[in-house]
Amino acid sequence: DIAASGRPHSDVVLYSGGQYHVDKLYEDEFNRQHERGALTEPPHYALSRVGYRQRYVQDLLRKDEDHIRKLAAKGAVFYICGSRKMGEDVRQALQEIAPELEKDAAQRIRMDVY
Repeated sequence: DIAASGRPHSDVVLYSGGQYHVDKLYEDEFNRQHERGALTEPPHYALSRVGYRQRYVQDLLRKDEDHIRKLAAKGAVFYICGSRKMGEDVRQALQEIAPELEKDAAQRIRMDVY
């Protein structure tokens, strides 16, 4: 457990996507992890069927591109979980934002997609 160890750790940032508010399945747990210090900042959510325009995880990454670029420069590893199409779209956005990820993509962008 990162927070319970008391040891310093790298930034842990979560971007999560879904269609509706009910898709925030682990919202309470993610908020607790932020409060405990396991997540460096509050979780970021992209909900594609809420509001007047669709928002996807890759849109949030592009909106936060300066932050993502800084994380990448510090050696961040990005974990992508979800559909294959979403995974490819997020990978592409990450590589556009921080091109240095492309050379180490196998180690720095980890995908668990279906």
